[in-house]
Amino acid sequence: EKFCRLCESIDSTGIYIYAKIGDADARGEETKGLSFEARQFPKSSGYGEDPATGIAAGALAASLHKRGITRNDFYDIFQGTAMGKPSRIGVKLQHCQGDSVQAVDDNKI
Repeated sequence: EKFCRLCESIDSTGIYIYAKIGDADARGEETKGLSFEARQFPKSSGYGEDPATGIAAGALAASLHKRGITRNDFYDIFQGTAMGKPSRIGVKLQHCQGDSVQAVDDNKI
């Protein structure tokens, strides 16, 4: 409910929160790139939390790279852990013309 109110106050359809985690996830799996744990709370989807959000994971990786926060080309985004439906979304960034990057599925769901 708090996230819904926050989303309404900033005219957003949902919120995607994330934190960097170590080189191996909580299950002990080695990762290919930088690893993040994320949670997606969509405001009006009919459910409170999404266990795997590929489009948000891709946008996160591209945003971190574009803003210079990271310069990796591979990202592992873990989501759904807190709700007992763990997922692993692999994102690979492809470099396009100029400074643009494109996130592509790395087939890790």
